[in-house]
Amino acid sequence: MTGLDLTGLDGTGRDETRHDMTNTSNDESQRPLGFIGVDTRVLVNRLRTAKQGELIEYSELTGLIKRNVQGKARSVLESARRYLERSERVAFGVVRDVGLKRLTGEQALDTGVDAFGRHRRATRREARRILCQQPQEELSSNDRVRQAAYLMSLGRIHKTSATSAIKTLQEGLEKHQSLLDKTLKRLGAKFDRERD
Repeated sequence: MTGLDLTGLDGTGRDETRHDMTNTSNDESQRPLGFIGVDTRVLVNRLRTAKQGELIEYSELTGLIKRNVQGKARSVLESARRYLERSERVAFGVVRDVGLKRLTGEQALDTGVDAFGRHRRATRREARRILCQQPQEELSSNDRVRQAAYLMSLGRIHKTSATSAIKTLQEGLEKHQSLLDKTLKRLGAKFDRERD
C-alpha cells in the first residue's frame, strides 16, 4: 500500500481520514477522495487505472486491502464502484465469482437495457401486491386514492419501459437531432445531481 497516507489513523480504531468537516457537502460525487475510507480509497485507486474491457479479479482486490471483497468487505467495493460512477463516470460490470470488468460505453448502455426488463417485472409484482388489499370496498376513501395513485404510477412506468416505447423514443430523437444533444445534456445533469 505504497503512497497511502495513514497519518489520520490514531490507533484507537477510528479512521480520522474518513471525514473532513470543513466541507459540509452531502453530495458524494463532489467529495474529494480524502473523504472516503482508506480501504475504499485503495480500491478506487486500483479500479481507476483499469482500461476499458479490463477484468480485475476479486482475488487482486482482496489482496490490496487484506479483506474479502466478496464477503465482509463487499460494501467497501460497492462504495468504490459508486464513487467512480458518480465522480468520474467509470462503470464496472460484475463477472460472477471472478471479478469486475470495466465497461465500454456500449456495454454500459446495455446494462440500462437489462434494467428495463427488471423494472417491468418489478412493477407487475408490486401492482399485484397492491391489489391484494381485498375487498376493495373495505379500504377507506383515502387508501383507495393512494392505491389508485400507486397503480397509475406503476402502470406508467411499466408502459414507458416497454421495448416498443423505447423504440418510439429512439425514432423521435433520430428525426429531431437538435433535441438529442439538449436532452442528453439535461438528463445527464439531472442524474448527476440526484443521489441513489
